[in-house]
Amino acid sequence: MLIKENICSNMSSVFKRYMTGKKPGAVKGEWASSAEVINWIHQAGGLAILAHPLRYKMTLTKLKRLVKDLKLLRLDGIEIVNSFSSIEDIRVSKMIADENEILYSGGSDFHGWAGQTIELGNIPKFNYGDKLVINYLK
Repeated sequence: MLIKENICSNMSSVFKRYMTGKKPGAVKGEWASSAEVINWIHQAGGLAILAHPLRYKMTLTKLKRLVKDLKLLRLDGIEIVNSFSSIEDIRVSKMIADENEILYSGGSDFHGWAGQTIELGNIPKFNYGDKLVINYLK
């Protein structure tokens, strides 16, 4: 409505003018802890998987520490291949998973965005081994 009435030019300006900080439309988000989220996933019968770990803006050392810390909270696996993954990304993600003895997921984060290197349903040929999540689903 704000755009239609020419009060704002686009959705970004709607958020900036009315929906952040202490503005009228702002809603404070509350994040659950990693432990809570992992427990909820397990209670629902699911596997807790860290999505697209190489897309986080952190060093490899910090990412390895994050995965190690989440494993202590019972993380089940990480996504090792998604629509942005190169073969090197897959190798690095798989190495992190193997170091932590957790499962691999793949292809679970396709949105059809520009810049994605993998087409829907078409992941790179790679020796994924037997630790793919699909082998552990009931």
